[in-house]
Amino acid sequence: MDDLQESGMVRLFRPYIVKNGKRIYPKKSRCFSFLVPANKKIAM
Repeated sequence: MDDLQESGMVRLFRPYIVKNGKRIYPKKSRCFSFLVPANKKIAM
């Protein structure tokens, strides 16, 4: 699994994100990393 828990938050790692129906890839790294609340439902 690619999720880590840190004080009630979950760190997500994704190779791309979708915005306005288009895939956006990071320019200087292999994936995006961001924190979301642990109890929030996430669509994958």
